[in-house]
Amino acid sequence: MAPLILYNSELNFRSSGNHNPGSAIGESLFKRYASRMNIIRFCAMLSIVWGHSLYGWEKGVFSDAQFRLMQPLMLEAGRLGTICFFIISGFFVHDKVLDGSIAVYLKNTFHKQLLPWLACLSLFVSIETFHQPYHGVSDTMKLICTLYKAYVFHAAFWFIPVSIISSLILLLLRRWVFKMHFGGILLLVSLFYAVNLYFGWISANHTKAFAGYIFYMWLGLQLRSRLVTFHNYISRLSDRTVLILLVSAFLLACLEGRLLTSVGSEDPYASLRVTNGFASVIFFTALLKSSHFRFISHLNPRKYIYGVYLIHCIIITEMMPLMSGVASATHVSSHLALYIVLQVLFFSLAMAISYVSVCLFYHFKVVFRGTEVCSEKMILATN
Repeated sequence: MAPLILYNSELNFRSSGNHNPGSAIGESLFKRYASRMNIIRFCAMLSIVWGHSLYGWEKGVFSDAQFRLMQPLMLEAGRLGTICFFIISGFFVHDKVLDGSIAVYLKNTFHKQLLPWLACLSLFVSIETFHQPYHGVSDTMKLICTLYKAYVFHAAFWFIPVSIISSLILLLLRRWVFKMHFGGILLLVSLFYAVNLYFGWISANHTKAFAGYIFYMWLGLQLRSRLVTFHNYISRLSDRTVLILLVSAFLLACLEGRLLTSVGSEDPYASLRVTNGFASVIFFTALLKSSHFRFISHLNPRKYIYGVYLIHCIIITEMMPLMSGVASATHVSSHLALYIVLQVLFFSLAMAISYVSVCLFYHFKVVFRGTEVCSEKMILATN
Protein backbone atom coordinates (compact mmCIF):
# COMPACT_ATOMS: atom_id res chain seq x y z
CA MET A 1 0.00 0.00 0.00
CA ALA A 2 1.36 3.39 -0.96
CA PRO A 3 1.65 5.97 1.81
CA LEU A 4 -1.51 8.01 2.25
CA ILE A 5 -0.04 11.50 2.22
CA LEU A 6 -2.19 14.60 2.49
CA TYR A 7 -1.04 17.81 0.93
CA ASN A 8 -3.68 19.99 2.53
CA SER A 9 -1.90 23.13 3.72
CA GLU A 10 -3.83 22.88 6.97
CA LEU A 11 -1.94 19.66 7.70
CA ASN A 12 1.45 20.91 6.57
CA PHE A 13 3.71 21.62 9.55
CA ARG A 14 5.69 24.11 7.57
CA SER A 15 2.72 26.41 7.17
CA SER A 16 2.73 27.98 10.65
CA GLY A 17 4.73 28.53 13.79
CA ASN A 18 2.66 26.02 15.75
CA HIS A 19 3.06 23.34 13.08
CA ASN A 20 6.77 23.60 12.45
CA PRO A 21 8.94 20.86 13.92
CA GLY A 22 11.85 22.11 11.86
CA SER A 23 12.10 25.46 13.65
CA ALA A 24 14.61 25.79 16.48
CA ILE A 25 11.90 26.61 19.04
CA GLY A 26 9.56 23.87 17.85
CA GLU A 27 12.31 21.25 17.79
CA SER A 28 13.56 22.22 21.25
CA LEU A 29 10.05 22.08 22.70
CA PHE A 30 9.36 18.73 21.08
CA LYS A 31 12.52 17.21 22.60
CA ARG A 32 11.67 18.64 26.01
CA TYR A 33 8.08 17.41 25.96
CA ALA A 34 9.00 14.05 24.43
CA SER A 35 11.38 13.56 27.36
CA ARG A 36 8.65 14.47 29.84
CA MET A 37 6.25 12.09 28.11
CA ASN A 38 8.49 9.30 29.37
CA ILE A 39 8.09 10.61 32.91
CA ILE A 40 4.31 10.74 32.43
CA ARG A 41 4.44 7.17 31.11
CA PHE A 42 5.97 6.02 34.37
CA CYS A 43 3.57 8.00 36.58
CA ALA A 44 0.57 6.84 34.56
CA MET A 45 1.72 3.23 34.95
CA LEU A 46 2.02 3.77 38.71
CA SER A 47 -1.63 4.84 38.68
CA ILE A 48 -2.69 1.81 36.65
CA VAL A 49 -0.75 -0.70 38.76
CA TRP A 50 -2.20 0.93 41.88
CA GLY A 51 -5.72 0.54 40.51
CA HIS A 52 -5.19 -3.13 39.66
CA SER A 53 -3.51 -3.96 42.98
CA LEU A 54 -6.33 -2.61 45.16
CA TYR A 55 -7.60 -5.31 47.48
CA GLY A 56 -11.27 -5.18 48.45
CA TRP A 57 -11.76 -1.47 47.75
CA GLU A 58 -13.71 -1.58 44.49
CA LYS A 59 -16.45 -4.03 45.48
CA GLY A 60 -16.22 -3.44 49.21
CA VAL A 61 -19.26 -2.15 51.08
CA PHE A 62 -17.95 -0.48 54.23
CA SER A 63 -20.00 0.34 57.30
CA ASP A 64 -17.26 2.47 58.87
CA ALA A 65 -17.48 6.15 57.85
CA GLN A 66 -13.69 6.50 57.58
CA PHE A 67 -13.49 3.59 55.14
CA ARG A 68 -16.34 5.05 53.06
CA LEU A 69 -14.54 8.39 52.94
CA MET A 70 -11.24 6.82 51.87
CA GLN A 71 -12.71 4.41 49.30
CA PRO A 72 -13.26 6.91 46.43
CA LEU A 73 -9.81 8.44 47.02
CA MET A 74 -8.15 5.03 46.72
CA LEU A 75 -10.13 4.11 43.61
CA GLU A 76 -9.74 7.43 41.80
CA ALA A 77 -5.95 7.35 42.23
CA GLY A 78 -5.99 4.24 40.05
CA ARG A 79 -8.01 5.86 37.26
CA LEU A 80 -5.82 8.80 36.21
CA GLY A 81 -3.31 6.78 34.19
CA THR A 82 -5.55 5.41 31.43
CA ILE A 83 -6.46 8.75 29.85
CA CYS A 84 -2.82 9.87 30.12
CA PHE A 85 -1.71 6.92 28.00
CA PHE A 86 -4.20 7.79 25.27
CA ILE A 87 -2.94 11.39 25.22
CA ILE A 88 0.65 10.13 24.98
CA SER A 89 -0.32 7.79 22.14
CA GLY A 90 -1.90 10.69 20.27
CA PHE A 91 1.19 12.83 20.77
CA PHE A 92 3.43 10.24 19.14
CA VAL A 93 0.98 9.08 16.45
CA HIS A 94 0.92 12.63 15.06
CA ASP A 95 3.59 12.16 12.38
CA LYS A 96 1.97 8.92 11.21
CA VAL A 97 -1.32 10.76 10.77
CA LEU A 98 0.43 13.42 8.68
CA ASP A 99 2.26 11.24 6.20
CA GLY A 100 2.45 7.67 7.47
CA SER A 101 1.46 4.54 5.62
CA ILE A 102 -1.28 2.47 7.22
CA ALA A 103 0.44 -0.69 6.00
CA VAL A 104 3.74 0.31 7.61
CA TYR A 105 1.93 1.30 10.81
CA LEU A 106 0.20 -2.09 11.00
CA LYS A 107 3.47 -3.92 10.31
CA ASN A 108 5.33 -2.04 13.05
CA THR A 109 2.43 -2.37 15.46
CA PHE A 110 2.22 -6.11 14.87
CA HIS A 111 5.89 -6.70 15.69
CA LYS A 112 6.38 -4.13 18.46
CA GLN A 113 3.03 -4.25 20.25
CA LEU A 114 0.75 -7.10 19.22
CA LEU A 115 3.24 -9.98 19.37
CA PRO A 116 4.51 -9.13 22.90
CA TRP A 117 0.90 -8.47 23.95
CA LEU A 118 -0.26 -11.83 22.61
CA ALA A 119 2.72 -13.63 24.19
CA CYS A 120 2.03 -12.19 27.67
CA LEU A 121 -1.72 -12.70 27.33
CA SER A 122 -1.11 -16.36 26.40
CA LEU A 123 1.32 -16.74 29.31
CA PHE A 124 -1.32 -15.36 31.69
CA VAL A 125 -3.97 -17.75 30.32
CA SER A 126 -1.55 -20.69 30.54
CA ILE A 127 -0.67 -19.94 34.18
CA GLU A 128 -4.30 -19.60 35.23
CA THR A 129 -5.27 -22.75 33.29
CA PHE A 130 -2.49 -24.65 35.08
CA HIS A 131 -3.93 -23.54 38.44
CA GLN A 132 -7.30 -25.12 37.65
CA PRO A 133 -8.09 -28.84 38.09
CA TYR A 134 -8.04 -30.87 34.88
CA HIS A 135 -11.46 -32.05 33.67
CA GLY A 136 -10.68 -33.24 30.17
CA VAL A 137 -9.68 -31.64 26.88
CA SER A 138 -13.11 -30.19 26.09
CA ASP A 139 -13.53 -28.41 29.43
CA THR A 140 -9.93 -27.18 29.31
CA MET A 141 -10.44 -25.64 25.87
CA LYS A 142 -13.63 -23.94 27.08
CA LEU A 143 -11.72 -22.60 30.08
CA ILE A 144 -8.93 -21.27 27.86
CA CYS A 145 -11.43 -19.47 25.60
CA THR A 146 -13.21 -18.02 28.64
CA LEU A 147 -9.92 -16.77 30.09
CA TYR A 148 -8.84 -15.14 26.82
CA LYS A 149 -12.17 -13.35 26.57
CA ALA A 150 -12.10 -12.29 30.23
CA TYR A 151 -8.55 -10.91 30.09
CA VAL A 152 -9.06 -9.02 26.82
CA PHE A 153 -12.41 -7.51 27.80
CA HIS A 154 -12.11 -7.15 31.56
CA ALA A 155 -8.39 -7.07 32.50
CA ALA A 156 -5.58 -4.65 31.63
CA PHE A 157 -5.03 -6.29 28.23
CA TRP A 158 -7.94 -4.32 26.73
CA PHE A 159 -5.79 -1.21 26.25
CA ILE A 160 -3.66 -2.35 23.29
CA PRO A 161 -6.51 -3.40 20.94
CA VAL A 162 -8.45 -0.23 21.82
CA SER A 163 -5.36 1.94 21.32
CA ILE A 164 -4.58 0.37 17.94
CA ILE A 165 -8.19 0.70 16.74
CA SER A 166 -8.25 4.34 17.87
CA SER A 167 -5.01 5.06 16.00
CA LEU A 168 -6.32 3.39 12.85
CA ILE A 169 -9.50 5.47 12.96
CA LEU A 170 -7.42 8.66 13.16
CA LEU A 171 -5.24 7.43 10.29
CA LEU A 172 -8.24 6.58 8.13
CA LEU A 173 -9.93 9.91 8.88
CA ARG A 174 -6.75 11.99 8.70
CA ARG A 175 -8.34 14.43 6.25
CA TRP A 176 -10.51 15.77 9.08
CA VAL A 177 -8.30 15.10 12.10
CA PHE A 178 -6.93 18.64 12.43
CA LYS A 179 -10.35 20.29 12.17
CA MET A 180 -11.94 21.43 15.41
CA HIS A 181 -15.41 20.19 14.50
CA PHE A 182 -13.97 16.68 14.15
CA GLY A 183 -12.68 16.96 17.71
CA GLY A 184 -16.10 18.23 18.74
CA ILE A 185 -17.71 15.08 17.33
CA LEU A 186 -15.23 12.89 19.21
CA LEU A 187 -15.95 14.85 22.40
CA LEU A 188 -19.69 14.25 21.98
CA VAL A 189 -19.03 10.52 21.54
CA SER A 190 -16.95 10.50 24.73
CA LEU A 191 -19.67 12.44 26.57
CA PHE A 192 -22.25 9.88 25.41
CA TYR A 193 -20.29 7.11 27.13
CA ALA A 194 -19.95 9.29 30.23
CA VAL A 195 -23.72 9.85 30.40
CA ASN A 196 -24.30 6.16 29.64
CA LEU A 197 -22.67 5.33 32.98
CA TYR A 198 -25.78 6.78 34.65
CA PHE A 199 -28.41 5.14 32.46
CA GLY A 200 -26.80 1.91 31.20
CA TRP A 201 -28.05 2.14 27.62
CA ILE A 202 -25.09 0.05 26.45
CA SER A 203 -22.31 -1.89 28.16
CA ALA A 204 -19.69 0.21 29.95
CA ASN A 205 -17.03 -2.37 29.06
CA HIS A 206 -13.72 -0.80 27.95
CA THR A 207 -13.54 -2.57 24.59
CA LYS A 208 -17.16 -1.79 23.74
CA ALA A 209 -16.71 1.83 24.77
CA PHE A 210 -13.49 2.21 22.73
CA ALA A 211 -14.87 5.12 20.68
CA GLY A 212 -14.98 7.23 23.84
CA TYR A 213 -11.19 7.10 24.15
CA ILE A 214 -10.45 8.39 20.65
CA PHE A 215 -11.09 11.96 21.81
CA TYR A 216 -8.16 11.79 24.24
CA MET A 217 -5.86 10.41 21.57
CA TRP A 218 -7.00 13.27 19.33
CA LEU A 219 -6.21 15.63 22.21
CA GLY A 220 -2.63 14.35 22.31
CA LEU A 221 -2.37 14.82 18.57
CA GLN A 222 -3.53 18.42 18.93
CA LEU A 223 -0.97 18.98 21.67
CA ARG A 224 1.78 17.88 19.30
CA SER A 225 0.56 20.08 16.46
CA ARG A 226 0.11 23.16 18.68
CA LEU A 227 3.09 22.70 20.94
CA VAL A 228 4.24 26.32 20.98
CA THR A 229 0.76 27.65 21.79
CA PHE A 230 0.30 25.06 24.52
CA HIS A 231 3.71 25.81 26.02
CA ASN A 232 3.03 29.55 26.08
CA TYR A 233 -0.31 28.94 27.79
CA ILE A 234 0.85 26.61 30.58
CA SER A 235 3.94 28.75 31.18
CA ARG A 236 1.60 31.50 32.39
CA LEU A 237 0.00 29.16 34.92
CA SER A 238 1.60 29.10 38.35
CA ASP A 239 2.38 25.78 40.03
CA ARG A 240 -0.06 26.73 42.77
CA THR A 241 -2.88 27.23 40.28
CA VAL A 242 -2.21 23.87 38.64
CA LEU A 243 -2.10 22.15 42.03
CA ILE A 244 -5.42 23.71 43.09
CA LEU A 245 -7.00 22.65 39.79
CA LEU A 246 -5.64 19.12 40.17
CA VAL A 247 -6.85 18.66 43.74
CA SER A 248 -10.27 20.15 42.89
CA ALA A 249 -10.66 17.96 39.79
CA PHE A 250 -9.56 14.87 41.72
CA LEU A 251 -12.11 15.48 44.48
CA LEU A 252 -14.87 16.12 41.92
CA ALA A 253 -14.01 12.79 40.27
CA CYS A 254 -14.25 11.11 43.68
CA LEU A 255 -17.67 12.68 44.26
CA GLU A 256 -18.93 11.53 40.86
CA GLY A 257 -17.70 8.03 41.63
CA ARG A 258 -19.74 8.06 44.83
CA LEU A 259 -22.76 9.39 42.94
CA LEU A 260 -22.52 6.69 40.27
CA THR A 261 -22.18 4.06 42.99
CA SER A 262 -25.36 5.34 44.64
CA VAL A 263 -27.36 5.04 41.39
CA GLY A 264 -26.11 1.49 40.78
CA SER A 265 -23.84 2.19 37.81
CA GLU A 266 -22.19 -0.81 36.16
CA ASP A 267 -18.76 0.85 36.45
CA PRO A 268 -18.97 3.83 38.85
CA TYR A 269 -15.26 4.65 38.61
CA ALA A 270 -14.93 4.23 34.84
CA SER A 271 -12.13 6.16 33.14
CA LEU A 272 -14.60 7.82 30.76
CA ARG A 273 -16.37 9.80 33.48
CA VAL A 274 -16.34 13.51 32.61
CA THR A 275 -14.73 14.41 35.92
CA ASN A 276 -12.07 11.72 35.56
CA GLY A 277 -11.27 12.91 32.05
CA PHE A 278 -10.84 16.45 33.37
CA ALA A 279 -8.74 15.29 36.35
CA SER A 280 -6.57 13.13 34.09
CA VAL A 281 -5.91 16.01 31.68
CA ILE A 282 -4.95 18.28 34.60
CA PHE A 283 -2.74 15.51 36.01
CA PHE A 284 -1.09 15.12 32.59
CA THR A 285 -0.58 18.90 32.30
CA ALA A 286 0.86 19.14 35.81
CA LEU A 287 3.45 16.45 35.04
CA LEU A 288 4.23 18.02 31.68
CA LYS A 289 4.76 21.41 33.29
CA SER A 290 6.75 20.20 36.29
CA SER A 291 10.52 19.73 36.30
CA HIS A 292 10.61 17.98 39.70
CA PHE A 293 10.47 14.41 38.42
CA ARG A 294 13.50 14.26 36.14
CA PHE A 295 15.01 11.47 38.24
CA ILE A 296 12.38 9.14 36.78
CA SER A 297 14.15 9.39 33.42
CA HIS A 298 17.00 7.31 34.90
CA LEU A 299 14.54 4.40 35.15
CA ASN A 300 14.23 4.44 31.34
CA PRO A 301 10.39 4.38 31.16
CA ARG A 302 10.41 4.45 27.37
CA LYS A 303 12.17 1.10 27.26
CA TYR A 304 10.60 -0.74 30.17
CA ILE A 305 7.08 0.57 30.85
CA TYR A 306 5.37 -1.37 28.06
CA GLY A 307 6.78 -4.56 29.56
CA VAL A 308 5.53 -3.53 33.01
CA TYR A 309 2.08 -2.98 31.52
CA LEU A 310 2.13 -6.47 29.98
CA ILE A 311 3.18 -8.44 33.05
CA HIS A 312 1.90 -6.49 36.05
CA CYS A 313 -1.50 -8.20 36.00
CA ILE A 314 0.20 -11.60 36.05
CA ILE A 315 2.38 -10.55 38.99
CA ILE A 316 -0.56 -9.08 40.93
CA THR A 317 -2.79 -12.11 40.32
CA GLU A 318 -0.10 -14.51 41.51
CA MET A 319 0.61 -12.36 44.57
CA MET A 320 -3.04 -11.83 45.52
CA PRO A 321 -3.30 -15.00 47.68
CA LEU A 322 -0.39 -13.64 49.73
CA MET A 323 -2.16 -10.30 50.14
CA SER A 324 -5.37 -12.08 51.09
CA GLY A 325 -3.60 -14.20 53.70
CA VAL A 326 -1.86 -11.24 55.31
CA ALA A 327 -5.08 -9.19 55.28
CA SER A 328 -6.98 -11.99 57.02
CA ALA A 329 -4.24 -12.60 59.58
CA THR A 330 -3.93 -8.93 60.53
CA HIS A 331 -7.69 -8.15 60.46
CA VAL A 332 -7.08 -5.00 58.41
CA SER A 333 -10.78 -4.60 57.65
CA SER A 334 -11.18 -3.00 61.08
CA HIS A 335 -8.01 -0.85 61.01
CA LEU A 336 -7.99 1.78 58.27
CA ALA A 337 -4.39 2.95 58.74
CA LEU A 338 -3.06 -0.63 58.71
CA TYR A 339 -5.20 -1.42 55.65
CA ILE A 340 -3.72 1.52 53.74
CA VAL A 341 -0.15 0.65 54.78
CA LEU A 342 -0.64 -2.96 53.67
CA GLN A 343 -2.15 -1.76 50.37
CA VAL A 344 0.79 0.57 49.70
CA LEU A 345 3.28 -2.23 50.47
CA PHE A 346 1.47 -4.65 48.17
CA PHE A 347 1.38 -2.08 45.35
CA SER A 348 5.06 -1.21 45.83
CA LEU A 349 6.07 -4.87 45.77
CA ALA A 350 3.97 -5.58 42.66
CA MET A 351 5.40 -2.57 40.82
CA ALA A 352 8.98 -3.37 41.85
CA ILE A 353 8.75 -7.04 40.84
CA SER A 354 7.16 -6.11 37.50
CA TYR A 355 9.81 -3.50 36.74
CA VAL A 356 12.77 -5.65 37.80
CA SER A 357 11.40 -8.63 35.84
CA VAL A 358 11.25 -6.54 32.66
CA CYS A 359 14.76 -5.17 33.27
CA LEU A 360 16.10 -8.71 33.73
CA PHE A 361 14.33 -9.87 30.58
CA TYR A 362 16.01 -7.14 28.54
CA HIS A 363 19.37 -7.85 30.20
CA PHE A 364 19.33 -11.56 29.39
CA LYS A 365 17.97 -10.81 25.93
CA VAL A 366 21.02 -8.60 25.26
CA VAL A 367 23.36 -11.20 26.78
CA PHE A 368 21.81 -13.93 24.64
CA ARG A 369 22.19 -11.83 21.50
CA GLY A 370 25.79 -11.06 22.43
CA THR A 371 26.47 -14.77 22.87
CA GLU A 372 24.98 -15.47 19.44
CA VAL A 373 27.19 -12.81 17.83
CA CYS A 374 30.32 -14.22 19.53
CA SER A 375 29.43 -17.73 18.40
CA GLU A 376 28.95 -16.56 14.82
CA LYS A 377 32.34 -14.80 14.90
CA MET A 378 34.03 -17.95 16.23
CA ILE A 379 32.44 -20.05 13.49
CA LEU A 380 33.57 -17.57 10.83
CA ALA A 381 37.08 -17.51 12.31
CA THR A 382 37.41 -21.29 12.14
CA ASN A 383 36.23 -21.52 8.53
